[in-house]
This record gives sequence, C-alpha cells and structure tokens, in this order.
Amino acid sequence: MVLGLVENLSQQPLADLRLRVTLLDVSGRALHTGTASPALPYLPPGERVPFQATLPKTGSPAEAEVQVLEAEPVEASDRLPRVRARLEEIRPTAEGALALLGTVETDAPAEALGVVLLGLDGSGQPMALSEPALAPDRLARGRAPFLALVSPEPVIRWRPFAVALPATGTTPALVLEPPDLLTDPQGNPFLLGTLRNDDPRPLRPRVTFGLRQGDRWLSVVSFQAAAPLLPGETRPFSASRFPAWPTRQAVDGVGVEAWLHAQPAPAPIPLSIEMERFEQVGSGLFLGGLVVNTRTSGAEEVAVLATLWGPGGRLWTAGEARVAARLAPGEAAEFLLRLPLPLGVDLRAAEFDLRALGTPP
Repeated sequence: MVLGLVENLSQQPLADLRLRVTLLDVSGRALHTGTASPALPYLPPGERVPFQATLPKTGSPAEAEVQVLEAEPVEASDRLPRVRARLEEIRPTAEGALALLGTVETDAPAEALGVVLLGLDGSGQPMALSEPALAPDRLARGRAPFLALVSPEPVIRWRPFAVALPATGTTPALVLEPPDLLTDPQGNPFLLGTLRNDDPRPLRPRVTFGLRQGDRWLSVVSFQAAAPLLPGETRPFSASRFPAWPTRQAVDGVGVEAWLHAQPAPAPIPLSIEMERFEQVGSGLFLGGLVVNTRTSGAEEVAVLATLWGPGGRLWTAGEARVAARLAPGEAAEFLLRLPLPLGVDLRAAEFDLRALGTPP
C-alpha cells in the first residue's frame, strides 16, 4: 500500500485526478505500476489531499514514484468555499473500532462536502487513511459535525482534510418536523420524525443528524430515503444505530441538529407486497415477506416502507429499506425490515401501513 499527499500547484480547483504510482527497487528499476485517485473529489488551489494506492507486493520495493496522469479544472461560478475541519475526540466503539469525531466549518454556502482523515506516525509519515467521513452533503455558512470509523492502528495523530464546492441553485422545499429522540427497551437511542415534500417535484432526501451535549458531539447519523417523496407527501422515518454513542449515555439533555439535502427524482411507482412475518425480537419489530412486480414493465430501486401507529394516530415507529436493484415483470424479491420500538409499545393496539415502491426503468 502506498499512502501520500497530492498538491495542487495551479491557480484553479481540480477534479477527476488520476495518479500513476510506480514501485521502484533500490536501483530505481520499476517493479509494478498502478493507478489511484485522491481520497477527496476536489483539490483547491494550493491545497493537498491524501491518496492511497494498493499494489501487488512484487520484489523488494524501496520507494514509490507518483505522477499525475489526468486532472480536470472545476467550473465553478464562484470561488471554492474555505473549509476547515477539526478533530475533537477519538472514542472506542462497542464494535472494536475507533470513532473520529470533529467539526467542519465553511465560510460560504457549500455542497458536495467531503472529509477524510490521514493517520500519521511519530515522524509525520502517512500510515492509515479513513473512509469518507459521515457529514452533511450541503452546509450553509457555519459548522457541522463529522464522524469517521477506523480500525485501531498505531497512529500517533489523525489529520483531517475537507473540501467542498460552492452551493448552486435553490434548496428544494423539504420540511423536517423536529424529530423525537427516544430509547428502545434496551436503552438504545433512535430518532423518530417526519419529512414533508413542499416542492413541486418528487425528491429523494438525505438528512444528516448531529447529536450533541453542550459543546461535545455524541454521534452523527444519516437518514437516506429509500424511495422518492411525491410532491405534498409526508413520510415518517426513523434513524437508529448511532456510531460512537457513549455507553450508558442518557438522552435527556441531548440536542439534535439536522442538515437537509435532496435531489430531484422520478416519481415512484407502487408495487405489490405480501407480508409473511410480523414479530417482535428484542427491541425491534421485524416485518418480512415478498415484493412482487405485477406491472408489465420493470421497476428499479425497489424499496419497502413501513409505519406503525398507536391509539389516536400516535406515531410509534417507521422504517424503510432498499430490497432490490431491479425487478422484471412478474419477478419477486424477499424483504426483511427492522423497525426500532420505543418503550411501552403494545403491538396488540398497533395499526401499520406497509407498501412497496420502485422507480421507472
């Protein structure tokens, strides 16, 4: 594996970079050559971003030579936002990983925000690279959290890198009702709320939530709609399984901040659904069955959506999941959907709505 930094020495932001990485032995003879791309999609003027190349182990490599093969100027109507990322806490998770939590800040409205972290040894040499951190897609002038999960490495310091493009166009008219932060019978937190599409177009929303107590970020979680929302549609949702949530952390006094992003999408089409399982296991409700395409044409991005209501129309839980990339006419796909359950729910008094949707091919 070859880790390093690539720097933009031009006066223009660059994208679609492709690097050629060559392993050399002590005599300078090439042992193997491969290609790589930077860990972030954009490279502002004068800035550096990490890259990683995985090459077969051949011979006894002594050094690596890196050349830029391709780089495309970014056409931006305005200057790139100045983005700063600051790592604030490293916390072990229950799964044995490390959670890297911090804050990203921009001086102008930004979109296509990306954050990665490079692990350095005691001499400042790169030795590990995180996957892209979970962070908002779109950010108005201000700050937001980021979270990256990494395996435990003998890293002395993690250095964050962040880039973004200027925000363009108008923000889709997506309305988020303030979600409730609840706990299931085992004490695990989850968010429950609703989204409403006030835009004249179908939208596919993504919402990033930051949970904080005072100035400390506790976790970051994202909800990605499995199927587009029609104009005027209100859809319940839940978000659970918060990475890095501290052990025995109570939800009292925890604040929830949200960042919305949505893309226009094709109008969803209804599909047939057959439920074969309705069972509570531990702190979750499991719904299972079949989605069948009874239409004369194919369906893509097939998803199942479920909502559970209590007496008086009180929202108890909701969830959705993608179950198939495509279903041909007459084809079926199995589904198993887990919904988080709040404390005190009696399923005998529940009403539920279950549907399947796809998009036109």
